[in-house]
Amino acid sequence: MLLTRITRSFQVTVGGVIAQRNGLSVYTLAAQNGKSIYSTIYPGTKLIIK
Repeated sequence: MLLTRITRSFQVTVGGVIAQRNGLSVYTLAAQNGKSIYSTIYPGTKLIIK
């Protein structure tokens, strides 16, 4: 069986809860995007979900 990792990208919007909606911790989401949990993200920023 061949498993393929699906990568999606999301654009940040005001009030978004991207990590929670995708079953990730904020730490994991930040790390996947080369950021820390203290990084500021702005509406329009694209984040990768793996």
